[in-house]
Amino acid sequence: MGELVNALRDFLGERIRLGSKVQAIERKGRGYVLFFPDGSGIETDSVVMASPSYAVSDMLRSMDRPLSNLVAEIPYPSLAVVCLGYRKEKITAPVDAFGFLIPSGEKRKILGTLYDSSIFPNRAPEGYVLLRSMVGGARASVLARENESKIADLVQSELATIMNIRSAPDFVKVYKHEMAIPQYTVGHLERLRNIESLLQKHKNLYLTGNAYRGIGVNDCVENSLILAEKMIEES
Repeated sequence: MGELVNALRDFLGERIRLGSKVQAIERKGRGYVLFFPDGSGIETDSVVMASPSYAVSDMLRSMDRPLSNLVAEIPYPSLAVVCLGYRKEKITAPVDAFGFLIPSGEKRKILGTLYDSSIFPNRAPEGYVLLRSMVGGARASVLARENESKIADLVQSELATIMNIRSAPDFVKVYKHEMAIPQYTVGHLERLRNIESLLQKHKNLYLTGNAYRGIGVNDCVENSLILAEKMIEES
């Protein structure tokens, strides 16, 4: 992910403005003005909003309250990612694989574990294994909001049962995402149709990103190509 973002930054060069939160968007003639917290603004003919839908909602609130409210309906549960590193000799279970995901019927407190050091290069030093477990999500969002030590202990307890890992990890790092992965709940397609309907009155304003038609990076890339073609046709 870092390589993808860095490549985009290098390609855009001075055209990209980093560390600048858009506070609001307003119409100006046939175009738009993007306002920043310091009071400055940028005028543009077109706007592509690829932010999470809750951020899109904030930016659109003063320009179109109904559209702002509609995109805000897309829920984002909390998720914690727990990274545990072990010396190889501490792991008796085979980890030369992708990992595992756990169905809700198992009643576990983790969503699954990825064997990061087997999936990706350079994720752990020689002789070590890195495991990445997920906690929370739509099933148990409240667990992801516990303190970090409690979340790490929970994961270690689960892995002791599932993978027979009884030794203490040599490395522990917990990443907490208060609003993580957007959920396509019942009624999502109807919500998208309503969003598209409201967008009709805002020419050259586009929404994309993983809140709408695909969560993964591959979906975002595909949808971006489709959007680029649409913008060219409408220009």
